[in-house]
Amino acid sequence: MKKAMVLFLFPFFLVGCTQATGHKGPKIYQTEPRPGKIQSGIKVLVDDNSCGAGKIKQVTGGNMRLGLDRKYACISKPF
Repeated sequence: MKKAMVLFLFPFFLVGCTQATGHKGPKIYQTEPRPGKIQSGIKVLVDDNSCGAGKIKQVTGGNMRLGLDRKYACISKPF
């Protein structure tokens, strides 16, 4: 009985935590941020229409000092 109650209430708990922290999903940029503006390993979405219909560009920050370039991928729009 307790396990069933926990399984039933858990999704509501997650929704409450998400609303309490103000998480609104990933930031979507209209143009790609300048070099040095995305931290290494952080992913941002860029909706500049370069990936075609229904897709959005995902940019992963690199590190110029370590010689790591940004990574690019076209992914399905999350909305």
